[in-house]
Amino acid sequence: MSPAPFVVRLGPGEPFAVLADSVRTGGVLGVVACTWAPGTEPPPHTMVRADRALVVTSGAVRMRVGEEEYDAGPDDLVFVPRGHRLAVRALEPSRATVVVTPAGAEAWLAAVAVPDLDPVTTLGIALDHGVNVHLR
Repeated sequence: MSPAPFVVRLGPGEPFAVLADSVRTGGVLGVVACTWAPGTEPPPHTMVRADRALVVTSGAVRMRVGEEEYDAGPDDLVFVPRGHRLAVRALEPSRATVVVTPAGAEAWLAAVAVPDLDPVTTLGIALDHGVNVHLR
């Protein structure tokens, strides 16, 4: 059965939101909106079951994909195939839309968006969603 069409409107000031998840898309993809303050660095990680594309919608971020480093700004897309390590650092206040396919890893992104989440909890959640977290 095909998923039904839908629209999600992101409220003003929401720092993080799952726009589409596995349930709503029939497992095809997950979509997450992220907001990062300058200097924000989510833990470096590798998604083993999903490819992803990050589209910067405002600001500037530095992304390290494997050994390559990219500076991305508004309307830039960075594609990260499954199995590639990703590290992100916001260079200024930034927003990005992240698309993962197939769906599932968006649940990890939502879970680790909690401020001051301890590393043990982060690792446990990651393993449940096919994500390897690389502690510095």
